Amino acid sequence: MSKTILITGASSGIGKATAIHFQQQGWNVIATMRSPEKETELNNRYRRLDNNFNCLIISV
Repeated sequence: MSKTILITGASSGIGKATAIHFQQQGWNVIATMRSPEKETELNNRYRRLDNNFNCLIISV
């Protein structure tokens, strides 16, 4: 059974580090952020590693 985690603030700092950590552990990561330009950077970087990383642009 695969596990999924939703992380807010994943474009930098602890949110980004947490997203990377869980992706490396094999979790399905849904990373949310407010900056569209950072979404492209993260998606390009982490989707190359595997297909369990998705970014969403949201404003809470």
